[in-house]
Amino acid sequence: MLGVPIQLQIEQLFKSKHLSDVQLVFGQNKEIVHAHKFILILNSKYFEQEILKKQKNTQPPFILELPDLSKESFEEILAFLYTKKSTIKEGNVFSLLKLSSRFGILELEEHCVDFCLKSMCSNIRCLPLLQSAISLDHLQLLDRTEKYLEENSISILSQPQCLLEINYQTIKEILENERLRVGEIELFYRIEEKRKMIYEKIDNFKKQGLQTIQLELLAKQLIECESLFKLIKVQLFSINQIKQISLSEPFKKGLIKLPDLKSIENDEKKKNQIKNRFGEYVKCKESFKILLLVSTRDKKYIKDVSNSIRLCGMNKIEFINAQDGTPSLEDLMNYHSIFHFSNIEYHDPVLMGDNLAKFVASGRGLVMCTIHCFNGIKRNELKGRIMTDNFLPFLGGKQKCYKRRTLGNVLNLKHPIMKGISKFDCGELSLYIQPDEIDPKAEIIAEYDNGTPLIATKCKQEGSGHVVLLNFFPVSDNVWKNDDFWVITTDGSKIISNSIDFVTHN
Repeated sequence: MLGVPIQLQIEQLFKSKHLSDVQLVFGQNKEIVHAHKFILILNSKYFEQEILKKQKNTQPPFILELPDLSKESFEEILAFLYTKKSTIKEGNVFSLLKLSSRFGILELEEHCVDFCLKSMCSNIRCLPLLQSAISLDHLQLLDRTEKYLEENSISILSQPQCLLEINYQTIKEILENERLRVGEIELFYRIEEKRKMIYEKIDNFKKQGLQTIQLELLAKQLIECESLFKLIKVQLFSINQIKQISLSEPFKKGLIKLPDLKSIENDEKKKNQIKNRFGEYVKCKESFKILLLVSTRDKKYIKDVSNSIRLCGMNKIEFINAQDGTPSLEDLMNYHSIFHFSNIEYHDPVLMGDNLAKFVASGRGLVMCTIHCFNGIKRNELKGRIMTDNFLPFLGGKQKCYKRRTLGNVLNLKHPIMKGISKFDCGELSLYIQPDEIDPKAEIIAEYDNGTPLIATKCKQEGSGHVVLLNFFPVSDNVWKNDDFWVITTDGSKIISNSIDFVTHN
C-alpha cells in the first residue's frame, strides 16, 4: 500500500477483520465487532486500560464485553476512532457525549461539547441544555452552559414560561450555585409562574373528576416548586422588591419569608448591602482571589491545575512562579488562599517557606501538594518555617512511585473535601510521599489503598488558616497521555477544587 496516506489506510481497516486482534462483544445477544488494539489504545483511555490488563494474562484476540450497549449504539463511536470523522446532530449528541466521556475519547467529547454550545445554547435553549448537562453529570458542558446563563441571565429569565419545562433539580442547581450571577427576583417570578401553571393543570384534572398517575405527578411537582421558594436569597431583594413580593400569593401562604421592611429601612448599613447583588452581605465565590503558586517551567501543568481549581466556581486565579523570584508576604496577602505545587527548585526555598507560614498564620488557607516540596531531593525541597513550625499535617520521608495507588479508606465521609468523591487513581507512576511523622493535631481525611495518607488537613491554632496536604502530583494524565499522572476519569479535579474551596471558606 505504498503511496496511500496512513489515515486512509487506517480508515480502510474500519469494519475489517484484517489484522484485527480485539473482539468487542455487545449486548445480551453477544454481537461481535472486530477491532484493532493499536487504534483503541491510541484513542481511548478506557480501552487502553482494559487491553493492558488483558495483555498480562491472555493472548490475542482480546475479548472485551460491553453487555449494556448495543452494536448500533456504538457504531458512531467506533467510526470516529478509525476515521476521526463524526456526524454529530441534535438527535445523537447527548448519547455520543455520554459514551465518549465514559470511554475517555477526549477529542470526540470536545467536539460534542462544542456542538452543544454552538448549535443548542441560545437564550431560548440554554435552560434545557443546562438540564441535559446536569442529567449527564458532565462537568465541562455544565460549566460552559452556566457561564452562558450567567452572561445572559436577564434576557433568558425575562422570557415568560421559560421554567415551565425545566425540572426541579435544574432550578435547584441554579439557586444553590453561588457562582452564578442570576437575579433572584427574576427567578422568583418565573417559579411563581410555574407554580400557578401547575395549579391550573391540577384544577382541570379535578374538574374532570380524574384521579390519574399524571395528577399524582403534578402534585409532586407542586411540592417541589413550592420548596424552591425557600432557596431564594431574599436578602438580595431591594426594598421595592420586598414590598412587591409581600403582596404575592407565595408570601401570604408562608412559602417565602421576607426580612422585616421597617428594620431594613432604619438600618442604613443593611440597606446598602441589600442593594448590592454580590456585596458583603452575601459573599460570592467570584469575589475570592486564588493564587496558584508554582515552581515549574511547564505551562501545560499550570493550565491543567487551574482548570481543576475552577470546578469550585472560583475564576479569579492568578499564578506566580517561585522559580523566577520569591513573592513577598505583601504580594501573598492580596489573595484569600493559595494552591501550591512544584517540580523544580525554588529561587529561595527558605524565604518562600517563611512567607507561606506567615500567610497561614494570618488566617488564610493553603493547599499544598507533597511532591516535590519534600521528597529528599535537596535542590527541590521547600524549606523555612512552613516546614519547621508545625503548620503541616505531616512531614515527608521517602518518595514512592511506580506502583499504582488508588483511593482506599475514607476516614471522614462528611468532610467538605470528600463531597462528590468516589474514586481516585494516582496513575501508573503514582508519585506520593510515605510520611515520617504525622502530627497528632492533624486530621487524615482519606488514605490510599495501602493506608498511606492521601488527604490531610490541619489548623495550627485558633486564628490560623487551614492547611491541606494532597499527597499526589496535581497534574492529570490529560497532559501526559501515558497514564503517569492521576487518571482524568477519576475524581482528582474534585479533590483539588474541594480542597481550595475548603481552605478559602475556613
